[in-house]
Amino acid sequence: MIRKIRKKRKGSYSKGCDRENERLFQQLRSLLTEEGFTVRRERLKSGHGWRAISGMCRAVDKNVIFVDSRLKGSEQVAFLMEKIQELEIALPKDSGKAVS
Repeated sequence: MIRKIRKKRKGSYSKGCDRENERLFQQLRSLLTEEGFTVRRERLKSGHGWRAISGMCRAVDKNVIFVDSRLKGSEQVAFLMEKIQELEIALPKDSGKAVS
C-alpha cells in the first residue's frame, strides 16, 4: 500500500500572500470577527465558462465572507478593506496606519 505524504507549507499564510499582507489580512479578519462575521479563505470553485468570486453571504443567521485563496495577498487585503467600507465598519485608530 502506497500513501502520499503531503508536504506542509512553511508559515501559516496563504500561497501568494507575503508576511506583511498576511498580517494585515489577520488584523482585518479579527476586526470582522468582532463585528459578527466569519471570514473564510478557500479555493473557490470554477468551471467551464464560470468562476465563483470572493464575496459575502448569509447562511442560517451567520454572516460569512469568502475570500478566494488563489488571489494575491494584496488583492485579499483589498477585498476585505472593500467589504469593511461597504459595511461601514470603523477601523481602530491604531490599525489605520498599518492598513492604509
